[in-house]
Amino acid sequence: MAISVNTLLATYTGDGTTRGFSLVAKCFSSSDISVYVGSTKKTEVVDYEVTAPTGDFADGVLVTFGTAPALAAVVSILRNVAETQTLSLVEGGTMSAAEFEAALDRNCMLVQQTAARLERLIIKLGTVLPI
Repeated sequence: MAISVNTLLATYTGDGTTRGFSLVAKCFSSSDISVYVGSTKKTEVVDYEVTAPTGDFADGVLVTFGTAPALAAVVSILRNVAETQTLSLVEGGTMSAAEFEAALDRNCMLVQQTAARLERLIIKLGTVLPI
């Protein structure tokens, strides 16, 4: 599946009752998700669970908190793919198109994450750094 959109963050405002929040972005597993309430990073299993509503993380995720975030609390769900290379090629071996596509998708996600971090850094510094 190609990465056709650059969505890696969803932000919501808690209402004290809603427990489920979604991120419509391709992921590989629940470990690709970071969740914050305010500036506090939450812990999977302890604070929330991550599911793939369609059964496929490629279609996005649903984060469900055990306890609803407080009224006016800012909930941020971030796709945060580990900066690793998971495809192992063997000389003379075979590789499926799906394996190759997943490796390309992971690289695209990493480029998107790096670009977003750079943009946040520029905003925080308040200036564009010379190239």
